[in-house]
Amino acid sequence: MARQWTEAQKQAIESRKGTVLVSAAAGSGKTAVLVERVIEYITEENPVDIEKLLVVTFTKAAAAEMKERISKRLGEMIREQPENQNLKRQKMYLPNAQISTIDSFCSKLVKENFEKADVSPDFTTLSDVEHEILKRDVIGEVLEEIYNLPKEETESFLELFSNGRNDEGLVGAIFSLYEFAMASQNPYRWIETAFSDYFDDLPIHRTKWGKYCLDSLKDILEFIRIKAKDIIDDAPENSNLLGAVTNDLTPIILSVENIIEMINNTPEKWDEIKVMTESLTFKNFPTLKKDEKDCYYDELKARRDSIKKYLSSACSLFVCNEEEYKEDMIYLRPIMAVLKKCTIRFMELLYKKKKENNTYSFSDILHSTLKILVEFNDDGTYTKTTLAKELADNYSEILIDEFQDNNEAQDTLFSVISNNNENRFMVGDVKQSIYRFRLSCPELFMQKYYRYSEGLGDERRIDLHQNFRSRKEVLDSANFIFEQIMTEEFGGIVYDDKAALHVGAKYNEGNNNETEVLLLDMPKMASHDRLQKEAEVIALKIKELVGRQEIYNADKENYQKARYKDIVILLRAV
Repeated sequence: MARQWTEAQKQAIESRKGTVLVSAAAGSGKTAVLVERVIEYITEENPVDIEKLLVVTFTKAAAAEMKERISKRLGEMIREQPENQNLKRQKMYLPNAQISTIDSFCSKLVKENFEKADVSPDFTTLSDVEHEILKRDVIGEVLEEIYNLPKEETESFLELFSNGRNDEGLVGAIFSLYEFAMASQNPYRWIETAFSDYFDDLPIHRTKWGKYCLDSLKDILEFIRIKAKDIIDDAPENSNLLGAVTNDLTPIILSVENIIEMINNTPEKWDEIKVMTESLTFKNFPTLKKDEKDCYYDELKARRDSIKKYLSSACSLFVCNEEEYKEDMIYLRPIMAVLKKCTIRFMELLYKKKKENNTYSFSDILHSTLKILVEFNDDGTYTKTTLAKELADNYSEILIDEFQDNNEAQDTLFSVISNNNENRFMVGDVKQSIYRFRLSCPELFMQKYYRYSEGLGDERRIDLHQNFRSRKEVLDSANFIFEQIMTEEFGGIVYDDKAALHVGAKYNEGNNNETEVLLLDMPKMASHDRLQKEAEVIALKIKELVGRQEIYNADKENYQKARYKDIVILLRAV
């Protein structure tokens, strides 16, 4: 029986022309949609050869699964239409179709153009462990060079980054700078930009730190303002408490609004903003006689006290005034010059060692790919090479899975080989972005999420909200938790109705499907004892479920008693 697609899924499958971002929630059938989109492309009235499509997945397993699904669908269609030569041709082309990870695509392209990339065609790829060992070897050589520099050049530098016992602080700083640089489209330009504030003599409010401090301060003050107003609004009318909290909080609200206005209109008045922020204080909460208090008193006092702590967070942002900042910059400038020099030396020496060994990291191969596709200009822009233009002309569409886990360098790659960004089909879910520690940049996804319009247009967004994997009870529980904790600042998106998971699958009504939370109170137990207790509780729960709880078997389309293999235990770490 043909699959019944939702209206949003049909849009994602059938949309043509322009760039599309599909925001696909967990369990929304995004892989099935991707497969069906490819099938539609290669089987419609004016079919596109599958070799003209570039499909990029995040893992080799995902790429293999996608090829297998496409092969299965083509096989089914050939059995139904045995005379259809296009279907047979597409099935024949499938083994060579470019359905792969980013790393595999880059490796293939670099090996095909090894001379332009200035590498040997038989290079190998370093594992994470091998790369870490090589980095440690190279940093050892760099540190030795540092210690051989004149003392007056390195004394303050080493005092700041080394603790006298080891150099891990310095090593960590250089490694972090290297990783961030390699995640950018142009590593050496990133290094220049990262250090620029130390050498540009900008006023503090125009530096990266100053902008961050003012933006953070504005967020904190806005939070205080809203919460203070809520307390006043919630105080009962015609009561002593209303007058008390109004007199207490109104001056705070007015001062906060004045500071926010200054941040928006005159951020150059850094010192004045600092003084005004540090002058913000809550007075003692009004004391009422026992017979004047009501049931709201303790609650409103607790809420008022809870926002007081945010004032200390606001004040802690201002570690110096404008003059102190200038003095700090004079002191830090030569130190940062040494750090910049060491970082560049590390990057150059590390790549030299890799080239000698003919073995590279995945990031190196990605940047070798960019090297043969673009020529970077001094202002940070780039010009496409002839090869990049040829690739862009070759691909009818570039389909990118798990787009939320791309970094800037990867996004630049796909932009370069696209047809002026007009034939990209990106699928992802910022709520499932789990690779920030690998320097993925979910902000790239969110920029497009907010910029692209829903529905039609050259840049459009299609939202797949329906979850076909779980019961309503599961989704309601997940939505409830995420509605409380996920904001644009924490999680990358406001968890509203558009971001929530909506029921897509149909299940028969059953008993005992409610979400259950088991809370164990064991504050004084040792760590291993707590784990033992948790294991005992879980084991008892599993024993209670097996053979009793009915679960749905999607393959057989019926209900059956739960078995041990139907139960999963998820842990934060193993």
